[in-house]
Amino acid sequence: MYLELEHTADLRYEIISSNFDEFLEDLLGIIKENLEYEEMETDDFKVKCYEILKNLNDDAIFDVVNDIISLVDRGYTPESTKGICMNFKKVLVKNFRIKALTYHMLSICVDEEGRISATLVFDV
Repeated sequence: MYLELEHTADLRYEIISSNFDEFLEDLLGIIKENLEYEEMETDDFKVKCYEILKNLNDDAIFDVVNDIISLVDRGYTPESTKGICMNFKKVLVKNFRIKALTYHMLSICVDEEGRISATLVFDV
C-alpha cells in the first residue's frame, strides 16, 4: 500500500508493504500513477533484474528507482514485477511528472517478518 503525502515542492510517498514483491508492485504503481503514455505496437520489451535489492537499503533503493526513472525517460513503462526483476514495454511517453528520486527524507526499514516501510521523495 502506498500513500501520497504532503510536500511543499516535490512528490512524497509512504510505502508500507508486507513483503518485497508487494514493495516493487507499489513502486510500479507510483511510477504509473505519474506517467501518461500511449501504447505502441512493438516487440520491444526489456527485463531488468536488480540484484542490489537483495540487500535492501537507502542506497540500493535510490539507485534502482533512478534507473527505472531513466528507462521511463527513454520510453519504457514498467509492466510487471517478479522477484527482483521488472518487465518494461516500449511506449510513447507523453508526460512523466517524476524527474528523480532524492535522498531528502529517504528511508527504508525492513522488520523481522519482512514487512517494508519506506518514505520516498521525488523531484518533479
